[in-house]
Amino acid sequence: CVENLEHAINLIRSSDLKLTGMFTHFASADEMDGSFFVQKENFQKAKKIVKKYFSNLLFHSHNSAALFRGKIPEDEYCRVGL
Repeated sequence: CVENLEHAINLIRSSDLKLTGMFTHFASADEMDGSFFVQKENFQKAKKIVKKYFSNLLFHSHNSAALFRGKIPEDEYCRVGL
């Protein structure tokens, strides 16, 4: 949830954790309603926020169904398969 992201960022920055990446799985990419696009927009917003605080992150998104729903993603990793 994008609303909780600032809190998570503060917890990470105040600990010994090192954030190396962020992912989503687009749970409804195979549904024909618009929820995939809402999830995609929220992930883009979250990426923009996280990039303000952390550098050299890897982003992982797009399951097989999501790959068929739009442009080739700009993220470093995708997950294909059944």
